[in-house]
Amino acid sequence: MQFIKIAMLFLSLAHAEDASKPAALTYEQVESVLAGLMGLDKGTDQIAKDGAQEHVVHHAFNLGEGLRVQNGLLEARLLDADRTYTQAKNALVRQYADGGDKVPDKNRIEFEAAAQKLAQTSSGLVPPHFKMEELKLKDNPDITSSIIALLQPIIDETSQ
Repeated sequence: MQFIKIAMLFLSLAHAEDASKPAALTYEQVESVLAGLMGLDKGTDQIAKDGAQEHVVHHAFNLGEGLRVQNGLLEARLLDADRTYTQAKNALVRQYADGGDKVPDKNRIEFEAAAQKLAQTSSGLVPPHFKMEELKLKDNPDITSSIIALLQPIIDETSQ
């Protein structure tokens, strides 16, 4: 009996330590963060005049030290996870499509439930987080709130 109590205590402590670590992203979050990082990569385009000629000048966002490199590495890992998710979604379509490539109306409700469950499945990817200050929003007023919302799963909440 004493062994069981010690084992239970050990398991509860191990679980408490895991709660402090960032959780793995779900596939839905993978798609969200990937879209947000791609939005950060775009920067802004401005029209500049050189005499009578106009041309578009691209300005990259001025991000915190190392953030662009970190995001580039993360983007590659997210693309891998997104490919896995796409393959799983395609398999799900084939499963509910009765041998075709389109889910018939009779299977739509079950398919949507299965697709939602898949979207909420852990991707196993635990990404690095960054602080909101690293976006340097004062220097980058063109970073939209929609980009920030897409990146929310990897923004360190303790920094806000």
